[in-house]
Amino acid sequence: MVVDITKKVTQIAIQIVTHIAHIVTQIVIQTVTHIAHIVTHTAIQTVTHIVHIVTQIVIHTATHIVNHIAIQDN
Repeated sequence: MVVDITKKVTQIAIQIVTHIAHIVTQIVIQTVTHIAHIVTHTAIQTVTHIVHIVTQIVIHTATHIVNHIAIQDN
C-alpha cells in the first residue's frame, strides 16, 4: 500500500518536474530568440549607419577633389 502511494507520488512528481522543465525550456528558447533578433536588428542598423557615413565621406571627398581639379584647370 505504502509502496503504491510512493510510486504514484513519484510519477506525479516526475510529471510535474518534466512539465516545468518543458515550460522553462520554451521560455529560454523564446528569450534567446528575442535577444538574437534584437542583436541582429541592432547590428543591421549599425552597419547601415556606418555604410551611410562612409558613403557621405566618399561623396564629400570626391566632390572636393573634383572641385579642386576644376579650379586648377581654370
